[in-house]
Amino acid sequence: MLKFSILLAISATSYSNAFLPGLDNKISERLDSLLLKHADIDQSTKDILDIITNPVAYLEDGLTEVSQQCQKDVLSYTSSLDYENPLNIKGWALKMLDATGKLLPPSSLQGAFIDMPGNVDSCLQIENGNFNGKYCLTMVYIQQQSQPGLKTEMPGMDPNMILQILGQSTNIVIWQNPLKLGLCIPNSCTTTDVYNIYKNIFTNMTIQEPEQVAHYTECKDKDSSVEFTSSDYVAIAVFAVVGLTIIIGTILDVAVYHFDDTWISSRLLASLQGFSAHHVIRKIFHVTENKDGLGCINGIRFWSMVWVIVGHTYMRFYFEATPFRNNPLPSFQDILSSTSLRLISNATPSVDSFFLIGALLLSYLTMKEVTKLKGGNIKFWSLFYVHRYIRLTGALAGVMLFYTTLMKFMPYKSMSIFNVEHLACQNSWWKNLLYFNNFDGLDCMGHTWYMANDMQMFIITPVIFVLMYKYPIIGNLFTASLVLGSVGWRLALELKHYGDAEYDTFKGIYAKPWTRFAPYGIGLIVGNILFHLKGKDLPKGMVTNTLMLAGWLISLGSMAAIIYGFGLFDVFPHKAAYVTYQTVFRAAWSICLAFIIFASAKGYGGPIGSFLSWNMWAPLAKLTYCCYLIHFIVLNYVNSNISYRVTVSQPLVVFYAISNVIIAMGASLIPVVMFENFSIHLEKIIFGALGLSKYPQPIKYKKE
Repeated sequence: MLKFSILLAISATSYSNAFLPGLDNKISERLDSLLLKHADIDQSTKDILDIITNPVAYLEDGLTEVSQQCQKDVLSYTSSLDYENPLNIKGWALKMLDATGKLLPPSSLQGAFIDMPGNVDSCLQIENGNFNGKYCLTMVYIQQQSQPGLKTEMPGMDPNMILQILGQSTNIVIWQNPLKLGLCIPNSCTTTDVYNIYKNIFTNMTIQEPEQVAHYTECKDKDSSVEFTSSDYVAIAVFAVVGLTIIIGTILDVAVYHFDDTWISSRLLASLQGFSAHHVIRKIFHVTENKDGLGCINGIRFWSMVWVIVGHTYMRFYFEATPFRNNPLPSFQDILSSTSLRLISNATPSVDSFFLIGALLLSYLTMKEVTKLKGGNIKFWSLFYVHRYIRLTGALAGVMLFYTTLMKFMPYKSMSIFNVEHLACQNSWWKNLLYFNNFDGLDCMGHTWYMANDMQMFIITPVIFVLMYKYPIIGNLFTASLVLGSVGWRLALELKHYGDAEYDTFKGIYAKPWTRFAPYGIGLIVGNILFHLKGKDLPKGMVTNTLMLAGWLISLGSMAAIIYGFGLFDVFPHKAAYVTYQTVFRAAWSICLAFIIFASAKGYGGPIGSFLSWNMWAPLAKLTYCCYLIHFIVLNYVNSNISYRVTVSQPLVVFYAISNVIIAMGASLIPVVMFENFSIHLEKIIFGALGLSKYPQPIKYKKE
């Protein structure tokens, strides 16, 4: 015990001075000098580190903002750490000290000094008869002067969101990776007590160059619980009704599958059978031959979804508050900067792939109907919008309801990432359901900016389709002009805001429809071309073969240049190179991918087309929409339950990425059955009852 106490006291360094004031100050001073010399921090930051790792010491001054019982129990705790007689140190007090994060943590001399989580599990086990242990994690956001240079499109933690949570109005530039300190204290201290301790510390800071500081504290003990609200009960009721309907429909469907349907009304069977989980899963995994030659889209859709999840997994390790890291942030930046990982760090074209294939299929299928109806009519175009809204919003609304209510009950260790989005969604969920959240805040399910863009671009497509039907050349030229206009607008914004570190490129450029229309417009044009060439073969001969070979070589070469030409953290040599790349790479990627789809559809796909058209991808492709909606729940759940510091390495992140893909794809079956299919079948019932479409018919199974 004596040897362990001495080692523990030495490892605590500056933090230990608050509890063990007899510790030789020379040891602390020597370690401090090493930190300043090798960890690449300035004296001001070091002063802040010293202060935030000594919070309990400030209670001895009798803060009025902190409850009397909290101060009493903390003093009992500190007095139980008898540094003069280490053998008299109380075990529970030593465990409380041990469970608290300390400076210097491992790898501090390499710069990994921002994560000091302590041990939440050990803290919550503490009992001394008068109080129990409570674990609090405080994140300290320090203002930094904006450095001149280029900003990437990859979004980090939104400073405005942090300020809203903290209740502050100042628009400051904040560390995307805050200082994090785990504090084990008596459970008589509330989250407000801990917040006020730090508030008092930062208010009275006296350092050479004061920096603006914001902080956020989250606490839990073994008796912590989340209260139910009226909205939670509403969500439970909605999910219960949906679940019960699905169960009844499944029982009926399974009974009909194994026996017959003579014992039940065909109308009632048709109404309930469509909700069946058994029917939905069979439909998902039933693969038929794609007669249109567009089977390659299934492979592109699935692998684009994998690309999205893997990219977000890496970005979660880089940008988010958890997991806690042993190695410094620059070392992980080195991993992402390697040429071999540019496929991950440059993952944003994956979203352009979705824009392209979504628009291509929309154009191909809609032009069939428009041609049949000779341009369409009011009923067709009205249902065109209604069906699209229901098709997308059913799953989105179900997941959004979970985000807004029950997500706060998700288990976590040191800090719940869910709470941030839960609070944001309570205030702005309706913006997502109206698909303009990309214009007014992206705090709630921020990744749904994609659906907002897709819906906004979808709104103008009837004009394009009518032009393509009545005046094919004019329709295609008009769409091409919109593509060029999107590229031109992007060029103007890149030139205007080049080098502007204060400009939010994610909200101003990345998430706006006028800068993302190029892939969508290219998809509309190619879909229309494929529709008109349906059932027609390309001319056979050397010319076609040569053109196709050249197209493949140019497309693959261009796509490789887009991915591997420049890295996420590369500094462009010239303004012209940066602006040119940012302006054209999305349109160029989409043109190359459109050629691959076209060539595969016309029998020139080769081994790549055959691989992408493999039937195995078809069921997985059907899950991608709901997988996109929920994949951040999987990522946040995993990261929220890592309570210890991890050494971020390539094998570790690969392991997490693979598991995240598998879990997210599997879990997506839940919203597919509960929300997506449910809303689509409910639409068929309602529209059938109103006479707007045919009423659903019972599903007939062939008896084996």
